[in-house]
Amino acid sequence: MVCPEDPNESQPMATDASPDTFYVRIMFDELLDPSVEDLIPILDDNDLETGTFTGTIANTKPVTLKCTGIDGVLRDVNYDGYYSPSGNSVTWPVGPSLVIKQLGDVIIPTNSMCEVTIKDFVKDKQGVAVPADQRGPFKFRVSGIKPLVVDPSDDSEVTVDALWFGNFYHQFNTTVAAPPADTDFLITPEPGFCAVSGRACVVTATHCNTADPADLCEPAGLYSYAISNAEFGYGPIGYPETESTYTFEVKAGTMLEDQCGAITTTPVPTVENLYKVTVKTQKFDLLAAGAFTINNGDVVPATRKIKIGFNAPIALVGGIPDIVAANTFTIDPAPFAAPVPPATTATVQLTPQEMVRTTAPGIRENDLFIRGHYKPSTDYTFTLKNGAVIKDNYGKTYTQMGDRVIKFKTQPVAIAASSPANGATVTKATPASATTIAFSFNTAMDPTTWTAADVDLIGTATTLTFGAAPNTCTSTTATSCTLLVQGVFTPGTYTVRLKAGAVVKDVFGTDYTQAADRSIQFTVKDPGPPAPVIPCLGA
Repeated sequence: MVCPEDPNESQPMATDASPDTFYVRIMFDELLDPSVEDLIPILDDNDLETGTFTGTIANTKPVTLKCTGIDGVLRDVNYDGYYSPSGNSVTWPVGPSLVIKQLGDVIIPTNSMCEVTIKDFVKDKQGVAVPADQRGPFKFRVSGIKPLVVDPSDDSEVTVDALWFGNFYHQFNTTVAAPPADTDFLITPEPGFCAVSGRACVVTATHCNTADPADLCEPAGLYSYAISNAEFGYGPIGYPETESTYTFEVKAGTMLEDQCGAITTTPVPTVENLYKVTVKTQKFDLLAAGAFTINNGDVVPATRKIKIGFNAPIALVGGIPDIVAANTFTIDPAPFAAPVPPATTATVQLTPQEMVRTTAPGIRENDLFIRGHYKPSTDYTFTLKNGAVIKDNYGKTYTQMGDRVIKFKTQPVAIAASSPANGATVTKATPASATTIAFSFNTAMDPTTWTAADVDLIGTATTLTFGAAPNTCTSTTATSCTLLVQGVFTPGTYTVRLKAGAVVKDVFGTDYTQAADRSIQFTVKDPGPPAPVIPCLGA
């Protein structure tokens, strides 16, 4: 805070010091005796002095900084900082200043009362001490828990996808022990499901417009989750409706707990305090950007499959889009079904109705996904037919106007990437943790043909296992294929070499032959000591 020009005018106490990162700046109307800080030479890469210095008040301690601990007792807080001689009445800062920063060796609870007091040895360059009645204590309060960001913002127009999949989002100003529970916030009107027919509905409707009076709209429920220790998401289980208005709000009186156990009670939700937003959902349509994963003329990995993205979930029947696939699209040649064990080679092509899926790992209900194994080095033509109709869960429709024709070609079989990077250091989670070396192919490969004969290990001997990452390679819904080499490596430097001449088959039984050695050198380290636990002030 800046003192008012009128010395008789009182200044309100600051009550919103940032938790975790607050600092105090005390400004003076005179230059201070430079002995208020120590100057530490800044060294170059050869540990030679550069002629420049950094200031510190860690040893001189020109003030006392105290805050209320979790026990309610006012306690000393360790700090560092510096003295800045710059500043005048038309700049910021408005005069020479001491900057005091907490060191972070304790956690200051939210809502703590704090104070800073100037010590009697702080003097100006003439040796005059700060007058006793101007030394403080100067009081301030650490902010309670509050949101810094809410998304979507109030009065914005959003896709249903943004609410159902992306969800409402809060970033808070400090660590919060847990997000508001599903009973602590509202999304109104709340999406639900019809009790008998199972159709999507909103709870503002008392029935589902069917002949069965028992087919009432029942709330589907809400959920919340942590993204990080200060970021949370909030979503509806049921499907929001397009071209509708929704309000998200955290209820007044919700108790949020910080990492020290201090409680902040949320206020009445308003747009201004970011505890309330109202948004409108867009018309059911293709995604505005990136609706098609493959476009006309593309040359793509065979693992990149046709996916058409809509801005709201598609109506499903048994996990399959509610369409007559043959009337909706064609793809020539047709992708292949997964081989049926014990066979390992794909030989049977899928029908259009067998190709369409939305519910699969990595596939959202917004996506019309054309599954199957696509052959490498092959020309494809996909057509989304004129008049094709795709419905959302409320019966609203998207109708394709004119044929959408996409001609594309798949790449020859190749390794697209590998990890870890050559020269990388891998730190294990525990001494017994396995280390993974991954080779990502651009085509669905047959993991049964990936063996120890393909790879050399240089370094301390260990048992290696070979396989594929889950939900990749052989799955017809997979959009990647990653073959793995895994082992429990002792600390040291290793080289894994995929040998020239190594042969791995794709799911069509075609040989991929490694043209030249591909080596990855990496260093394995055991985990270091655990990070120190920073105590709460007064714990």
